Order: sequence, then C-alpha cells, then structure tokens
Amino acid sequence: MQDIEYLTSMFSVVQQQLRDYIVALPDVLPYVTVTLTSVTYLDPPTDADKNIHYSHLYEELIRFV
Repeated sequence: MQDIEYLTSMFSVVQQQLRDYIVALPDVLPYVTVTLTSVTYLDPPTDADKNIHYSHLYEELIRFV
C-alpha cells in the first residue's frame, strides 16, 4: 500500500513539472534557437520563466552541438 501512495505522490510531482515546462516552452524555444548559433553563454531575457535553469540548459546545448 505504501508503494501505491508513493507512486501516486510522485505522479503529482511529475505532472506539475510537465505543466511548468509546457508553460515555459514559449520562453525556451527562442533561447535555444539563439544559443545553438552562439559561442558564449547568453543571459535569458529578464521576463524569462524562472522554472528553467538557463545556465544548465546552455551547457547541455553546447554539448549537444
């Protein structure tokens, strides 16, 4: 029974994170597009979503390219 309760609570956390990422998508896509053509870290716009760790995203993107 504890396993089911744990999984139920984890599902809520994952669902919340997914919703946050969907809401942030309009901020992230332009940043990704510009970052992929850049050679240095770019600060996100001042009105960018605060749920996204842009410095970590940048590091992942430059490793990807």
